[in-house]
Amino acid sequence: MVQTEVLRAFRFTLDPTRAQRKDLLRQAGEARWTFKPHARHEDRRTSSGATRSKPWSTSGGGGGERGP
Repeated sequence: MVQTEVLRAFRFTLDPTRAQRKDLLRQAGEARWTFKPHARHEDRRTSSGATRSKPWSTSGGGGGERGP
């Protein structure tokens, strides 16, 4: 007998208060401020012929070695 796996997805929206909205926008700005220098660094590396690093990779190479 063949077993079928059913996947379900849920969609939701946030409805923050004014204070929560202010905090969310501040945190998004901080994340962008942190990400952009890294993106520029990667762009410089790849334009010089280096391969893009994948710090989340478990197959070796790239940065942080995570995995089992």
